[in-house]
Amino acid sequence: MPDVNRRRFLQCFSAAGFAPLLPAMPAIAAPAAAGHTSIQYTWACYYAQMNNACSVSQITSALGVPADVAQGLFDRLVTQNIITTPNVAGLSVSRKRQASALRQALRDPAPRAIRFDPDQLMAEVTRDIDDQLPFVASSHADGSSPQM
Repeated sequence: MPDVNRRRFLQCFSAAGFAPLLPAMPAIAAPAAAGHTSIQYTWACYYAQMNNACSVSQITSALGVPADVAQGLFDRLVTQNIITTPNVAGLSVSRKRQASALRQALRDPAPRAIRFDPDQLMAEVTRDIDDQLPFVASSHADGSSPQM
């Protein structure tokens, strides 16, 4: 006859008593949505802020993640206000770049082209040229140099 362990008997007895109170677990759980790690999110933030535009396909190729993970990263970047909502082409822009471009446009609305008069520039460049050259003795008409 097998030995009866009192501790083991009570564990089995209490488990059988509480079994009906536990929620029913499905036999096969539905696959979880593709999640991303914190380091993938960090790299996606860095990538989005360093490039002019960002899309799901660019995140997929840059980080080497599946498309569903890239879509999750992209959606999180939009909800965290890191990038703008995508345009018709599916591209978004970094909020920092957008703000920087806006500040630049407000500072200098129309970039001015440099306009100059080439004749005036040549006159300014050559104005003091005689004072800057070292002394060189002039030659005579017959090709000989003057004697000192």
